[in-house]
Formats: sequence, C-alpha cells, structure tokens
Amino acid sequence: MHTGQKQWVIFISMGLMLFGFVSLTHPTITDPCDQPLLPQGVTEFLAKKFPGWKILRLSDLHPENQRAWLDSEHRDKCPGVAVGNFETKEHFSYAVALIPLDRDKPSFQLVVVNKVKESYQHRLLVEPKYPANYYVIYKVPPGKYSDPERIENVQLSLDGIQMEQFHVGAILFYWKNGRYHRLIVDD
Repeated sequence: MHTGQKQWVIFISMGLMLFGFVSLTHPTITDPCDQPLLPQGVTEFLAKKFPGWKILRLSDLHPENQRAWLDSEHRDKCPGVAVGNFETKEHFSYAVALIPLDRDKPSFQLVVVNKVKESYQHRLLVEPKYPANYYVIYKVPPGKYSDPERIENVQLSLDGIQMEQFHVGAILFYWKNGRYHRLIVDD
C-alpha cells in the first residue's frame, strides 16, 4: 500500500469513527406520534369536527418538556393521545389533546371520542385555553387516587385520563355516574 493510500485509509477510518461517536452522543429522537394512533373513523371525525386543530405531538412540546416526557414511563406513547376503557369496559374511548394548526395562536383543548352505534360523538373535557406550556395526557389504570392533601380520593373501576403540565401539576379525569369528574392529583 502506498503512502497516499495509507493516509486515505486513515482519513476514512477517522471519519467513520467520528461519525459513529457523533451518532452515539446525539441519538435520533423518534416521535411516538408518527405511527397511526387512532382508528381511521376517529381521525376523520376529528378532522371534520375540529378543523384548524391537530393532535399534540412530542415535537410541539418545549424541549425541556420533551426530555421530561422521554424520561417518563410514557415515553413510547404520544403525549396527545390516550386510549382506554374510560367510560365502559366494553369498548375503547379515545382522549386527544388538540392544539391549533396555527402556531401563532397557542391554545389547548381536551376531547374524548367514542363510537356510538355507527357514528362518533365527543365530549369536551377542557374548553380551549391558553397555557404557557402544553399539557400532556396519558391513561392511568383503575385504582385509588388522591388529591395532594389526601382530603379527597376516588377509587376507579375504569381507566382514567391524566392531564399533566410538567413541573406544575396534574388533573385526573374519570367517569362516574354518566359523566366525567376531575380530581387534582400529584403528578
């Protein structure tokens, strides 16, 4: 091998090592919202009923909140979608955190969609509001939940929807007696 070829091989080898090092130190973050998350009928219903709104994605969160989400037990889920048995054990309900398509008008609303016979209906749990940072949502399992002071508690027999604003607090939405109730909980 000639000196020129040796230098070229060393140069290429160094470049590959450097590229490998950079790849390891800056992992690519895949957005869990990139995969289809909802049945097509729910997606079509949301597009028709809420034009100008979209489902909150990981990339819509502040970078610090993206890290907090990715460090949480929910890292593989989309922070704008929760699917569970929120109203009945017989079928799934679909909770979605919606934000405007227009990024200059930050807002947030929480909607639950259910299929009733051959059509869809929705319940608005949080009217459009203007938070400093977006809330994330996720499913919580049946169990006992309490407010931070342990004054009020609830025993869920169905899944609940937790809406959390990182470093601020969380609200649990749960179905009881034909409607949703809310409880401020520890995050």
